[in-house]
Amino acid sequence: MRVLAVHNFYRNRGGEARTMESEKKILESHGHKVCVYSRDNKEISGSRPIQVWQIAVNVFFSLRTYREVTKLIRRFSPDVVHIHNVFSLVSPSVYFAVKRCRIPMVQTLHNYRLGCPNGLFLDTKGAICTKCIHGNIFHAVMKRCLHGNLGQSLAVSLSLGLHRILRTFHKVDVFISPSRFLKEKMTEAGIPEEKIRVKPHFMGMRPVSFSQAYEPYAVFMGRVAREKGVMMLLQVFKERKDLGLKIIGEGPLLEQARHFIKENRLSHIECLGYISSEERFEVVKRAAFLLFPSLYYENFPYVLMESLILGVPVIASSIGGVPEIVEDKRNGLLCPPGSVEEMNHRISMLLRNPTFLEKMRKQAREKAGLLFNEKKGYLELLDMYRSVMRDRD
Repeated sequence: MRVLAVHNFYRNRGGEARTMESEKKILESHGHKVCVYSRDNKEISGSRPIQVWQIAVNVFFSLRTYREVTKLIRRFSPDVVHIHNVFSLVSPSVYFAVKRCRIPMVQTLHNYRLGCPNGLFLDTKGAICTKCIHGNIFHAVMKRCLHGNLGQSLAVSLSLGLHRILRTFHKVDVFISPSRFLKEKMTEAGIPEEKIRVKPHFMGMRPVSFSQAYEPYAVFMGRVAREKGVMMLLQVFKERKDLGLKIIGEGPLLEQARHFIKENRLSHIECLGYISSEERFEVVKRAAFLLFPSLYYENFPYVLMESLILGVPVIASSIGGVPEIVEDKRNGLLCPPGSVEEMNHRISMLLRNPTFLEKMRKQAREKAGLLFNEKKGYLELLDMYRSVMRDRD
């Protein structure tokens, strides 16, 4: 099979790029041919009026993308096109190019972009907001929901609104949603339910010994930002000194978190910042459990997959797609988002019952092996491709 993957990279690589690269790797390992067409938001660097204008127009429709994708399809002759992200430089023009060439089209929904201009259902204050989901895109303009920038918010919002009216996104044959929650939200945003199929992400299983002792600390891994619940977590550990906390990641609140730790003399908390994947693996592997106190609609976080694959259970907010990954009292514990008291209670539940914690560590690994293994992910992906190819025959 020949697959053309299309992706617009963000300035900072994230889960979307990771998913595309993982799928490319597994497909090629089974003998399939994969060609990648990509653009990178790092191309956006100019500030002159003509450059700003060109970027704004490109968000609506990129002639460059249209021509390059059309030419690439004719040269590569793919059996299916798999789209990941089109904003900002690839633009929705890719849908028109693929449709014109009569190639089956699949798209992975990595975020809530088709129902929210910034893709997160978050306003600039970090609060959950779904005002644009039914097409009221000017809420995002008034609130400057894209990086607090009026111009970017206006351009992306107008582009999303226009292509909703044109039903551009309906050109896609099948959407892949990593979670049922995301599927529900995108159905609410107007994507036909029958066009969305749920397929979790996958990840290679690492060898882990269940006899390995864990150390007396928990770990937070992710963006150090308000919506991730980091400051709430610091309040939890300000009140308890019986467990260490290691914070892995960077973000806008990193320095504030470090100041809070220093000011309150919380020597049992470490801010590790960015560390390499192998270092991260070692830190998480030795933790008693991972804490995931997110305050917004998470979709399908890689952080949770990584932790469970290592046999490390999770105490997580019951929000968004998280309960589809963390099964309460099986491979982790769920708690209401934003509650210091409830998070404290669940940490105590595990610390006071080491037998229960050890059992949960084993179940974490077992569930990860069933849900996130590469073979299952590959077969599901192949089935998606074959189904859209059959429908076009």
